[in-house]
Amino acid sequence: MSGSRKALAGLPSELVEELEASEVVTRLPIVRTGGPIDPDLIVVGAQVATTLVTFAQVPQTVEYISAALGRWRRHAKADTVTLEMRGPRGRVQLELTPDTRPADIARVLRLLRAPSADEA
Repeated sequence: MSGSRKALAGLPSELVEELEASEVVTRLPIVRTGGPIDPDLIVVGAQVATTLVTFAQVPQTVEYISAALGRWRRHAKADTVTLEMRGPRGRVQLELTPDTRPADIARVLRLLRAPSADEA
């Protein structure tokens, strides 16, 4: 997740309407191609429905999505929720608990977005 390219994300469906209204994300129409979908970040949980979206990787967007995920997680009914992210620096999984701070989510997203030494 580097530069200002668009990122692909699977976010909780309950959040997508709020994020769309704020023009932070754009919902993708679901077109079944039979091929795998490999998003830059996805929220995974037994009782979590996700919607595929894209977003520009600018600092304000990362902060907005992190805050929205933090608010959502405090009220989500799912027992275990994991945020899986990938970027030039690798992959990471972050367990989201009701106590996970949006600042911690944003910090991990920013670290993964940073260009690797080979790209700098």
